[in-house]
Amino acid sequence: MSNHPVILLIEDDPIALRVMTAILRNGYQVVPLADPRQLSQTLASHEIDVVLLDLNLPHVSGESLLPMLAHDHPELPVIVVTGTGDATTAVRLVKQGAFDYLVKPVDPKALQAAVSRAVQFRTANQEMGDETTLRESLEQPEIFARFATASRTMFRIFQYVEAVGQSVNPVLITGETGTGKELIAHAIHASSKRKGEFVACNIGGLDDALFSDTLFGHKKGSFTGATGDRGGLVERAGGGTLFLDEVGDLPIASQVKLLRLLQEGEYMPVGSDEIERSDIRVIAATSLDLEARITDGRFRRDLYYRLCGHRIHLPPLRERPEDIPVLLAHFAELSAKALSLGSVKIPPAALDLTSTYPFPGNVRELQALVHDAVSRSRLGTVSMEPFRRLNAQTGTAGLPPPMLSFPARLPTIEEAVDQLVNEALRRTSSNQAAAARLLNITRQAMSQRLKNRKARQQARQVADESPESEVN
Repeated sequence: MSNHPVILLIEDDPIALRVMTAILRNGYQVVPLADPRQLSQTLASHEIDVVLLDLNLPHVSGESLLPMLAHDHPELPVIVVTGTGDATTAVRLVKQGAFDYLVKPVDPKALQAAVSRAVQFRTANQEMGDETTLRESLEQPEIFARFATASRTMFRIFQYVEAVGQSVNPVLITGETGTGKELIAHAIHASSKRKGEFVACNIGGLDDALFSDTLFGHKKGSFTGATGDRGGLVERAGGGTLFLDEVGDLPIASQVKLLRLLQEGEYMPVGSDEIERSDIRVIAATSLDLEARITDGRFRRDLYYRLCGHRIHLPPLRERPEDIPVLLAHFAELSAKALSLGSVKIPPAALDLTSTYPFPGNVRELQALVHDAVSRSRLGTVSMEPFRRLNAQTGTAGLPPPMLSFPARLPTIEEAVDQLVNEALRRTSSNQAAAARLLNITRQAMSQRLKNRKARQQARQVADESPESEVN
């Protein structure tokens, strides 16, 4: 995308053309087109980012152009301008491929907001192109097919998974609830090429007796109700991978047994005096701060170090906002398929509401939200009701309260803005588009801020290097 997004305005009314061009002249380049028969030539000669399409056109109707644009140029968001604002027309336009629609006479703020949303959507699509390149850089991209992401941080994690996949050392996966820890564990197992099964167990809340029986099995008569020998999950996972979720909740007595399994590859079924051996690989996951639990005496330090043969931390969704448009589309497609619906479209307004919500439940919460919205969909348009409920929520459950702290000398506004920009870039792995969305500014505004900052730094450097005049 160019520094100024290019808007193709297909409008034969010269007054409407002048008005909309004036509204968009700050920040956008407008390419006018009065004769829709020249559309193909215009698209071939310009790099268009967004299309504004009037429905009432001479020679060729806008409503016939809309499905053609959606089919031949699916990467281009099309905003339809219509004289009719009823719900039936809106649903029909969205089904035909419209990204958004506006009613004449066009409200300037509504036009600016619609174009801004469309530019964000276009940027997300272009970043998905980068994702294709990143996937091709992986040795086994099929292992990560279940992940819908455009985050460079996530792709670095995928590369690390490939690097440690065939190691025999345990892996500790940390991250908030709903970030996809079990999915990553599956990917590690697939990358390992181990012959045995992938066996998962949530051990949070298990007391020591139940932990021992679940993992190690028992012998006949070892307790009331033990009418026969039963193998545990360790036996079932032989030659494969045992995934232990919520390992931070494990009682100290159970931690000792897990440590012995990791160190020696040995365990004893309940009621047995004979030592069994295992060749499993253990992957553990937790949403808790294990180092804090070590300090509190609730987690063994030696077990922690043993589990950290390799360590992977999954970032929360709020730190990779570039993934939200990708996940919205991905989960909408999955939900429509699960509910035996045809193709569905996520309303543009849903992107606005989700981009500012912190998702304390992370990807899992977003998936549930989209599934609920799709299940309420009508005529191919996803319901906005679940997304509107986000406005009524605080969005801070499980998150620390926002806080700013300042040194003795207050920073200037310029310094404070630079720090905000730096933090946004850090959280998005220097992805300018994603950082701009995090700060609720346009990508162009972010680019301009960085250019201005560089110019200021260069000016200061020149001033510092200039010889000072002598004082007699």
